[in-house]
Amino acid sequence: MAAVKDEEFNLDFLNADNLDQDETDAVSSRVIQLERDSEIASRYLIRKIFSPHLDPPYQHHTAVETSQRRKKVHSDWGTQVGKARHGVPHQDDLVALLTFEAAPNSGIVQLDEAFVTKVTEILSKGSGGTVKLEPTCRSGLQLLVKFSSPACYKALGQCFLDGKIEDISYFKLVEIQAISLITPPPCYIEIAVPTGDGVQLKETLTSLLVSHRSVFPFLCVREPEYNKFCNGDSPTNSPASKTRRIDDGGLVMPSVGIMLMYTKQAQRNSERCLNVVKSNPSEWQEVNIPQAISEEDEVYFKAANNEGPLFAVKKLSPCPGVRIVIFVNRDMDEVERFYSMITGKTSLAYNKIEEGLSYRKFPLSDKLELQLVSHPSVKSHPVKNSALCFMMNDVNKMCSEIPGGVRNIGEGHWQVKDPEGNILVLYSLLK
Repeated sequence: MAAVKDEEFNLDFLNADNLDQDETDAVSSRVIQLERDSEIASRYLIRKIFSPHLDPPYQHHTAVETSQRRKKVHSDWGTQVGKARHGVPHQDDLVALLTFEAAPNSGIVQLDEAFVTKVTEILSKGSGGTVKLEPTCRSGLQLLVKFSSPACYKALGQCFLDGKIEDISYFKLVEIQAISLITPPPCYIEIAVPTGDGVQLKETLTSLLVSHRSVFPFLCVREPEYNKFCNGDSPTNSPASKTRRIDDGGLVMPSVGIMLMYTKQAQRNSERCLNVVKSNPSEWQEVNIPQAISEEDEVYFKAANNEGPLFAVKKLSPCPGVRIVIFVNRDMDEVERFYSMITGKTSLAYNKIEEGLSYRKFPLSDKLELQLVSHPSVKSHPVKNSALCFMMNDVNKMCSEIPGGVRNIGEGHWQVKDPEGNILVLYSLLK
């Protein structure tokens, strides 16, 4: 798993009250990321085809492909272009990665400022002036470009397909790919909903973070294309899926949850969060957790109208942070080995043998931890529409080591299930 610095995320709201914060402004700001598969732009590339019947035997053909996922690029990638007018792009901008190939025997391995200026002029001229783009960062033979609109991106792609973009100096443009520019945590939860429901769920989740204004990267809402949810099934909002019970009347909980851990100094913020839950029973439903696995200052709840993960607030945490929880039904040792492999971390174990209670805690960073919990009184079910997403340094190597195989879901993203049946998405990050 890739390492991430905690200072890349603003979690001050978990450690200090901000009484001057305007709650309406906080809720209206983009705190939870919403991704729509329908907005993923096509990828344009040159395919190299070999055939002994061709003359020459190698020929290049332009092509266009539909991407299932956005390629992820770190927001600090590359070296900023000196003439970038508006600085580095943001998550909401349409940004693409242009990949070039140097001429044989040229010895060139790096784009320079002069080339960046020239390529901008040629691409704009080749499109008849219809494409407005701004280079922002470069690294090696790749250039990050911000487009003024999706139409401009599509226009450049069409020029590429039509062969209107000639070789530039000693370089050939070989790929145009829209990307997602992010600063991801080591792990986050992705919740998939049907097309059109993403905005509502995003607003519902954002309402919990009334004292937080910047991006909260530990949750993401996604609107996949029809029948392409995390585990291949569409989530259901039927009453049976919302409340599941076992024979003794106990509640069967979602197997995955996320806890906001507030310190005593941020008690006002934690109360604001819980007031949102209590004052909106049509959106939030409190969940009674057995005392064996919960503490007095912890409150658990879930969305009332959507299947999804469990949510929790800890009001008097000794340290601020975020905890991702997995409730284990069967073999704790097997699940522990699996997540040790995924995270590259050794867990901290805590057991109460006489009570059948087991904890395994993986410190992913100073402010993020993954916790496995097992107790006889707790039964859980995998959440159909949610996935645990882990950033990997070498996703291909990791995929080769996972027993049972993995499934490629596009652009450096791989899907796998843990021993409990929970969905994981492993992805690589260009940085």
